[in-house]
Amino acid sequence: MDTPPSVHLFKYSRTLGLPKCVCRASMRAQSSWTVMGLDVDDFDDFVTKYEPITEYSEVNQEIYKVGWFFNGLSSLVHKEFASLDLDELFGYMVIWLWEILGSIIVESRTRYNQPESLEWFEYLYNEIQKYRETRT
Repeated sequence: MDTPPSVHLFKYSRTLGLPKCVCRASMRAQSSWTVMGLDVDDFDDFVTKYEPITEYSEVNQEIYKVGWFFNGLSSLVHKEFASLDLDELFGYMVIWLWEILGSIIVESRTRYNQPESLEWFEYLYNEIQKYRETRT
C-alpha cells in the first residue's frame, strides 16, 4: 500500500523544521468554510460587507489562515520538497479558494502597499493550473 501524501508532507516539514500547521494534510474546516461562504462581487464589496482586509476580524483571520497554509505548502513545492502531485490532495481547494480570494488579495496588495502579500498562494494556484494543463 502506498504511503499517503500527508505522511510524506509531514516528513518534509519535520526535516525542514517547519511548524506542523504548515504541513497538515487538511486545514481546519472552519477556515475554508468561512472563505467558501464569502459572498462578494469585488474588493469594495468585500470591504463594505466585512471590513478592510488589514483590519482584525474573524473573517480576515480565517482568510489569512487559509492563505498562509497555502503559502507554506507552496514554499515546499517551490523548493521541490513536495511535488505538484499534491494536486490530487489539495488542487481543487487551491483553485477554488484562490478564485474566491484572488481578486481581494491582489487589490489589497495595491491599496495597502503590500506587494508580496500571499504571493506564494498565488504561485501555487498558477503552478497547479499549469500542471493540470500538462496532464490533459
